[in-house]
Amino acid sequence: MKKLTSEKRFMYICLIILLVFTAICIAPFLLMFAASITDEQTLLKEGYRFWPSSVSFDTYRYLWAKRETIGRAYIISILVTFVGTAVGHQRVDRVEEHGEMYLHLLYFLLCYSMVV
Repeated sequence: MKKLTSEKRFMYICLIILLVFTAICIAPFLLMFAASITDEQTLLKEGYRFWPSSVSFDTYRYLWAKRETIGRAYIISILVTFVGTAVGHQRVDRVEEHGEMYLHLLYFLLCYSMVV
């Protein structure tokens, strides 16, 4: 059997670390999907599991029934983001033109306070 060089050993250790990190990053999405196809009563009784004991697509039927409302909400969200970005950019340009840096600071403080 061949001996592993230190470089190959390092590569294998890095590969293992990356695989573990990838599994940790993907696991929440798999759990979320498993919960979405689990029956509501089963979810309340047994909790979240990666492999649901009973499968139900009622959640997706509900989302399909509400697709117009959800679509409208997405459109409004995208428009508000677009308009807010455009207005903010225009406001920042005006502040920099007039040299009123305190307004620039106030604008950003207000924006970040809305996020929190």
